[in-house]
Amino acid sequence: MHRNRSFKPLLLLLILLLLLQPFSFTAAAAEEMGVKGPGNLSAEHILLVDLNSDTILYEKEADTPAAPASLTKIMTILLALESDIPLQDTVTLPSGLWQEFIGINISNADLASGERMPFFDLLACAALPSANEAASAISLLVTNGDRDAFISKMNQRAKELGAQNTNFVNPHGLDEDGHMTTARDLFLITREAIKNEAFLDLVSLTSHTLPETNFHASRTIYSTNKLMNPDSEYYTEGVKGIKTGTTYAAGRCIIALCETKDMLLLAVVMGSDFTDTYGNTLPGNAALADAKTLFEWAKANFASDSFLPTLQTPITLPVLDGKGKEEVAVTVTDEISPLLPKNVIFSDLTQSVTLSAQSLTAPVNKGQTVGELQFSYQGRVVASVPLRAAESVELDEFGVKMRAFFASDLLHGLLLGMACLLILFVLLLMIRAKNRQKNRKIRRR
Repeated sequence: MHRNRSFKPLLLLLILLLLLQPFSFTAAAAEEMGVKGPGNLSAEHILLVDLNSDTILYEKEADTPAAPASLTKIMTILLALESDIPLQDTVTLPSGLWQEFIGINISNADLASGERMPFFDLLACAALPSANEAASAISLLVTNGDRDAFISKMNQRAKELGAQNTNFVNPHGLDEDGHMTTARDLFLITREAIKNEAFLDLVSLTSHTLPETNFHASRTIYSTNKLMNPDSEYYTEGVKGIKTGTTYAAGRCIIALCETKDMLLLAVVMGSDFTDTYGNTLPGNAALADAKTLFEWAKANFASDSFLPTLQTPITLPVLDGKGKEEVAVTVTDEISPLLPKNVIFSDLTQSVTLSAQSLTAPVNKGQTVGELQFSYQGRVVASVPLRAAESVELDEFGVKMRAFFASDLLHGLLLGMACLLILFVLLLMIRAKNRQKNRKIRRR
């Protein structure tokens, strides 16, 4: 078995996606930023995304439904990995394995009904040489022979992932009425699949040796993804999978993952040239050529550097009920890694501050999020980072209690009562004084 280096660093990067704000270039936006498009591409549907920053670098007809060919198998393998069948378990391939393929020239691994092999090896047959009978066998094994149930699972999982324009009709991707998806939907499905380490290990294989079975001697299968093959004209440094596909309706297709120093690129390429206007198969593989062009274009034109930003203007926030402090400074403690065209420098970016509130109430914890700092270029947000309290401020409990007491209804009642008593006392004094004056006048008579 041959594989590229471990994907575990990629898994950590994917987890960070949950914390990042999305920013999107359209092709036009990239040109506005001084980046020309990737040139001539034969593909009808394209989506190129940097997963580290969740940035769309290039797209073309990404929401237009099209036949996906064997890119379908990404969902099939994902469901297999999410099933309760352990990868090391030996499975028996179902009967009638070739019935639906009679008279059709398909990619295959020469598997046989009744053949016994580890489940992982069956998945490898579907992933590397894109064996259609392997995909069909997977669908039956996962659902105990219920093909329709597996198709329902495929469509249900697609909807769960936000792939609203997808309708799967079979588990392998051969052309069939109603079997359609989009480049954006396949991106969503693949992004979920590559969170699974077993999936990454599988699709990054360039070859795999199948052990001896009850039907075959030990043999080696090879990946159709020549982007990973150093001896191929399509070889692209950093590519680690994922899946190719070709049918007459779909044309040449590929979804590929490419890791660079500061990017993790996922390209969805559908509908690249397969035949000429006369129906003759064209030499080479246009989808592989398109993917290579996209990756090299991204590497040449975009870059990302991590750094700790600073506020252009210092910010402090008033603190209510604080013990010994009436305000707290606002700071930035998180690094950012904006993906920018190489002709853009950080000083070209504009800062904007959004505060959660105009004041804080104690207690305030150091590092507490109090707002957000955004960085924009030509009106487009390219990065954002939380604003945090620079220090803690304790609650002035005694002061709070005193202020609460003086603001309470009880105190107000006592003060009102005391005021009434004072008024009554003054009135009594006045009456007493008046009576004394009257008595003096009487005695003088």
